[in-house]
Amino acid sequence: MNKYVPADSDDEEPPPVHDKRQPDAKSLKDRFNYASADCAAVVLKANREARGLTAILNSKKDQYMLNDCSARKKFVIVELCEDILIDTFVLGNYEFFSSTFKDFMVYASDRYPPKNNQWTSIGHFQAFNSRDAQVFSVRDPKIWAKYVMVEFATHYGQEFYCPLTVFKVYGATQMEQYRKEEEEEDLLEPATLTVDTLAGTPLLDYQLRLPYYHQKPQHKPLHIAGSVSPVKAYLQDMQGLVNEYQVQDRSEPTVVSKTTPMPRVPNLPWDQSNNVQSVDMDIKDDYDEDDDEDDEDSDEEPEDKKSTDESNAEGPVPHAPHGQESIFKTIMRRLARVERNITLAYHYLEEQHMIFNLVLQQVELNNLATMQLAIDQLNHTTAKQMQSLTALSEEVWRAILYDLEEYQQKTQTETSEMASRLEFLAEEVLFEKRMNVAQLVLLLTIVVMIAVNKVVTKLALIPESKKEK
Repeated sequence: MNKYVPADSDDEEPPPVHDKRQPDAKSLKDRFNYASADCAAVVLKANREARGLTAILNSKKDQYMLNDCSARKKFVIVELCEDILIDTFVLGNYEFFSSTFKDFMVYASDRYPPKNNQWTSIGHFQAFNSRDAQVFSVRDPKIWAKYVMVEFATHYGQEFYCPLTVFKVYGATQMEQYRKEEEEEDLLEPATLTVDTLAGTPLLDYQLRLPYYHQKPQHKPLHIAGSVSPVKAYLQDMQGLVNEYQVQDRSEPTVVSKTTPMPRVPNLPWDQSNNVQSVDMDIKDDYDEDDDEDDEDSDEEPEDKKSTDESNAEGPVPHAPHGQESIFKTIMRRLARVERNITLAYHYLEEQHMIFNLVLQQVELNNLATMQLAIDQLNHTTAKQMQSLTALSEEVWRAILYDLEEYQQKTQTETSEMASRLEFLAEEVLFEKRMNVAQLVLLLTIVVMIAVNKVVTKLALIPESKKEK
């Protein structure tokens, strides 16, 4: 890619003029300006002498970015609203008694600051000495630009100020460019795939997206050897496809379309242009890959046959893409490749499934008698075990009944012994009560006798005392 580092001094001669055009400004009336303050475009940087930087982002003619003509380096860097593919830009100076820009360079970048401080040059231009907006067309945009730098090299006149009133940038976003390229491919498509109503299934959808060839198959049939693992063989095939796609991405050769029979496929129930277009693109890419394989095998074919094939080529040659394609186109191309890889994997798994089914059927037939014999032996052994368990359970049950009877008898004996002991204890308690009552009566009798004895003794002593008196 041609990249140019802006000059730091005015002593160096400006680069040669690549474009000096004046399209009609009225054609841009209905287009969107991506360098407008209404969509959040901003001026990131300019030379020190520049003043009123934001004036170039609005549509007012009485406001302008004022710059000194004697400035050592005059430039301005603008951040656009979106990443676009620049095709047109507008510069203008409406101020009288001022010098007008003449030779200038335009650079673009997708990031700021640019990588390695290298801006991508999209053109060197020369303006007219006019007090009006001047429109300039970009022949080769090269990249999707988010940041634009305009560097002014020379100017008309000998005035002190070199103002800039208008700066507009027009282009196409990645989605717009992708749709445009899709429309162009539809117009250049030699044959389209018609679709009828049919009950769609995932398997049918994959079959519809497969390429169809009469001359030779695109991929060799898969064989399973005794020493090679199916998974390893599949991974090797997938790695080969990935390497082939990577080589195609790096080289990007110009593909010459050849006449290839198109299969007549019935339409699916969904009748949408996007789905039909994706199917057409998938099959077209498969044809292109088959053409690349034919070119690789062309060493074995005679030159007369090669010239005949090239002379029989139909359809226009696709135009060369821009320096940097749309991200949406890249995503769609990679999705198509992933879909083809998934389709190949699906068919590989389907073949393996069929092989495994055959193997399983053979194994089932071979092992059916063995399984039946094993089941019979298992039933016989189980019956014997059940009989043994039944006999053992009856014996255990009899032992349990005997133990229960013995325990019941023992319990009854212990209960009778406890009852007899309780009766004996009751009799002893009753006897003890009677003894206590007898002891109490005897004690009371003794107390009464002692009391009576004392009283009698006292009464006997009283008359003797009276007698002495």
